Amino acid sequence: MAGEQSLSMDYQALLSKGLTSVKKSLDAEQEALANLSHQYKTDEFSQIQLMKSLDVLFAVNMKGGKVVMCGVGKSFKIASKLCATLNSLSIQSVTLHPTEALHGDLGILNNRDTIIMLTASGNTPELLDLLTHIPEAIPIVLLTCNKDSKLATHPKTKSLLYTELAPHLREETIHGVPAPTVSATVALALADSVILALSELIEQSESARKKLFSIKHPGGSIGANLSHLNENVNLSNPRRKISNSSYSSFLSLEQARSIINNSSDPSSSVSSDDDDINESQFDSTLTLEIKAAKDSNVQRLNSAQLQGLSELEFVKHLLTAEYFVTSNKGKDYGVDVATLKKSYLKHSSTGRKWEEFSSGLESEFKPLCL
Repeated sequence: MAGEQSLSMDYQALLSKGLTSVKKSLDAEQEALANLSHQYKTDEFSQIQLMKSLDVLFAVNMKGGKVVMCGVGKSFKIASKLCATLNSLSIQSVTLHPTEALHGDLGILNNRDTIIMLTASGNTPELLDLLTHIPEAIPIVLLTCNKDSKLATHPKTKSLLYTELAPHLREETIHGVPAPTVSATVALALADSVILALSELIEQSESARKKLFSIKHPGGSIGANLSHLNENVNLSNPRRKISNSSYSSFLSLEQARSIINNSSDPSSSVSSDDDDINESQFDSTLTLEIKAAKDSNVQRLNSAQLQGLSELEFVKHLLTAEYFVTSNKGKDYGVDVATLKKSYLKHSSTGRKWEEFSSGLESEFKPLCL
């Protein structure tokens, strides 16, 4: 019994040390990110290098080239993530492993491209070996923690994305093992920020970027939330039907109970005679979508406001909202913006007056169970 108590106490002490270790790591990563933010607010060298990097990447995109992400080990894993982010933002990108490059994958490069090399030390042997075989016409951007390294000072390197890491925040100092953790976190944070900035340089309109992103990202909850912007979806289905599983994580327990109760209450407007809810009574899918949407994405207008909309106000709402909701005689009605856009464009093409369209606007709305 005493032995079991001793073992239990020893194990508790071990768990306590584990908790302390996690706190130590999180504190270090938090400090490193705070330092990175301060670095790019105050350090002229970092700011200039950042702008040079954006200039290189923007020029490559304008020429129709692609961004080639290159690294070894954990850096290659980060490169793969960054490549996926670039592609989702319609910026062409591929990964290139330096070892595979020397065995034929150099064939993916052309003179319109640029390479972003990822290396904390800036002295990775595999990247240095590859450097000899990179054509002079291809600019190299280096994402690194060491601005005085062999790669950072090499003439083929045109600019740095520099993450300065204080000695006490280096992995070996924190835990005694140089496993890429803090350095990987700051590298990923800086690279993500640069990619987003690049996408904004390429397309300055936020609504256009959002629409393009929806087309490149049709799957999952992100795709569902942006489906009204996706012409590929709307061509075949003006309002994308979203399964309950896609939205279940967005519904609170109270909202879910409300939907279930309204669906099963015989006195409610919902018919349960069939597996498919009778949409002449209320539109359950649209109800779920609107319940899951952010308040800022739902334009709520009473009947008088809806009838009094000018054409300019209507178009403004089409650009800023995802759903319209109105109330009449104590009942809620709604419509998704994609449906309204389709009707409005069809009406506009006929040359008929706005008043003719607006007078029939309420007919587009479906009964809701909010």
